[in-house]
Amino acid sequence: MINKGTLLFFIIGAFFLTACFKKNNNFIGLNQSRSQHFILYHEILSFDHINDTSISDSIFYSPPNSLFLNSNTENSLGFSKSMADISYFRDIDSMSISFKYFLKSVPHKLNLVWLIENNQQKVINYNAIPLNDVTTGAWDSLMFGFNIKNEWISKDNKLVIYLWNQGNNKLWLDDFEYKLYGVKHVDDKRTDSLGFNYYYDFETANADIKGSEKIKKNSISYSGQYVCDLSDGAEYGISVKKPLSHFGNTPISTLGASIWVYPLQNELDLNLTFIVTNKNKKDFTYWFGKSTAHGNFPAKQWTKLNSALNLPTDILSIDDDIEVGIWNKGKNKVIIDDLRIVYGKETERISAPNQQISSNLSSSAFDFKYYTYEALKVNTFETYRPTDVVLNAFFNKTNDSRESILHISNQKAQMLHYNIQSQSFEPFWEITADTIFNNNDNAFSCGDFDNNGVDDLLVIHRISLKWYLLSFNKDIWSITQSGNNFPEKWLNLINNAGVNKNLIRGKSCCISYCNGKNIEVLYLDKKLWVENTLNVANNKGDVLYDEKDSKYLKFNNTWRFDFKEIMLNNNQMVLMHPIDFKGFPQYSNPKYYEHVKILNGYFTNKLNKQLLVFSFNCMTNDNTCSEIENNSVLPNKISLYKYE
Repeated sequence: MINKGTLLFFIIGAFFLTACFKKNNNFIGLNQSRSQHFILYHEILSFDHINDTSISDSIFYSPPNSLFLNSNTENSLGFSKSMADISYFRDIDSMSISFKYFLKSVPHKLNLVWLIENNQQKVINYNAIPLNDVTTGAWDSLMFGFNIKNEWISKDNKLVIYLWNQGNNKLWLDDFEYKLYGVKHVDDKRTDSLGFNYYYDFETANADIKGSEKIKKNSISYSGQYVCDLSDGAEYGISVKKPLSHFGNTPISTLGASIWVYPLQNELDLNLTFIVTNKNKKDFTYWFGKSTAHGNFPAKQWTKLNSALNLPTDILSIDDDIEVGIWNKGKNKVIIDDLRIVYGKETERISAPNQQISSNLSSSAFDFKYYTYEALKVNTFETYRPTDVVLNAFFNKTNDSRESILHISNQKAQMLHYNIQSQSFEPFWEITADTIFNNNDNAFSCGDFDNNGVDDLLVIHRISLKWYLLSFNKDIWSITQSGNNFPEKWLNLINNAGVNKNLIRGKSCCISYCNGKNIEVLYLDKKLWVENTLNVANNKGDVLYDEKDSKYLKFNNTWRFDFKEIMLNNNQMVLMHPIDFKGFPQYSNPKYYEHVKILNGYFTNKLNKQLLVFSFNCMTNDNTCSEIENNSVLPNKISLYKYE
């Protein structure tokens, strides 16, 4: 299995631990003076889709290809990235580089090279790190960390990374990647002297909001459950007022805002308004409104209304108040959700004092990340019920470019692959009346628990606590390991637990669960199950669903739909993006359903992960959803979503 998540707990955060850099005596300590680190850029080279004479398909770490270096290849393929192409390049302060390698003998004059050059190809900084303490005769990994000085940062500069095979060594290289780190913060504590980015999702009370009596629970919402409800045709909605003095010693020059609107009728005359008032004279200094009149805002559909304007700083005073509000000029029936306000242009925001405030999971100024609907022509999961087990992994080694899905229902098991031509999941193996696949007697999980590079099926008998690891080969499941005394408490956690790579150093696969304060993990070590706790404070107990590179998808549907992409800091979870869906058939957003199960995997290709989403309505009012309800308006649905 590819060890993509190794850096997750050991690099990201305030302290960068040398211990995670296996067999690397050349580690350069990363900057430890800044309280929060984010991955500003991440690139990986897997060599699987590159047309080059040095590509090898005979030896590889992750199939189907690797890069082969020999006496004919002095310099490897590598990376060349202009800093101007990185959104937050000015915030870069450190970098990590990692790769998998296979050597048959001890190398001679083999170096990792990284350099920074300007647009005239003049080298600003050059580093050649000798690779001495290495493994031979088996695949292994090397990881390095480096500080990047501020004087090297410029939009005219370029970062170059490659391996210099000066000694003509025979070397196979795979999963070559680098990550650039820095501090890029937005305010989330709403401290007026510091805040420039504000996001109001109406889910929690907020003293900033005037007209909060119009915020009501509603079945129609863009996110969460609460909206600004103007379905009675009220003329004015909510507003937010701030004194200009809270943003600096001089008036800010720009202002931006957005809202999501859901008209309940065809006509809509609504304005997002910006009003500046003189605090002393109590009269208007400036007024601007962005209207829906010139846009397409169809009835019963969520549409975003954006506005940005340059403020007339020559007529503004630092003592003025600025108010962003909603004016329902046409007194139309309309629902409003998710107000976002950004004060000042970027240079003004960066200059604010004490800007380094970490984001919070519950509300953030980060933009939403959307997964787009892909139609499945044939629903091969028509027998699925919420009490079934569905797992995805690289079970089937004959076609490991895509993950297989194992669907277990009562005493029947079926395995499926996505067929690109038919755009559907097609079964290629099934069995009935088999005691191993009795969903009532056994609990199931999957992953490379024995660290041999092959995904296994973990089966635990609920009564005896006996466990088995099964490997699939040529239509047959074979037991590769077994044991007794599986930890009983994990039987109740396993359905809501994620299977994650490399949360524990040297262990390819662990089961992980967020208990409300920390991440609990369970991993296999020489036929013994070992429990461990990773101290991660300040999270809310939502299910840690799965990892994608160095980021996680954190999903909770216990009281309202909550789906986020997060990164783990050394002491808390940090929001990268709130997540929502788009492109779905009318009304069929997965967040509207009572039962939602999400599989995160490489279903159609091995380059990009997708989400397979099971969305069902429940007849029973309990957590099991043992009986489903068929609703013609909100039909039960299994959908495929991809990130764009």
